[in-house]
Amino acid sequence: MTVPKLIRFLAALGVASGAITASVGCGDCEATVSKDDPLYDRFEGTGFDNACSGDGECVVGGCGGEVCAAESVATTCELLDHEPSGECVCVQDTCI
Repeated sequence: MTVPKLIRFLAALGVASGAITASVGCGDCEATVSKDDPLYDRFEGTGFDNACSGDGECVVGGCGGEVCAAESVATTCELLDHEPSGECVCVQDTCI
């Protein structure tokens, strides 16, 4: 299991209750899904607090570890069209 998948797995289990973070040097990170995808809001946590000043403020949440936000997030558990990919980091003051 890769580190990002392990982090998302542990976060889905509620380990450390929002303390799971990922920190990477990321000059050109991008969203897991495109902005026109119906799952964009869910994966990028647009309905949650996303303001950040550093990677340590971003946490992975949701039942499947699919949400990246600046707060601990719970979602319904269902099979999604996409699997979370990449890291959950702070890019331009927004968790992505």
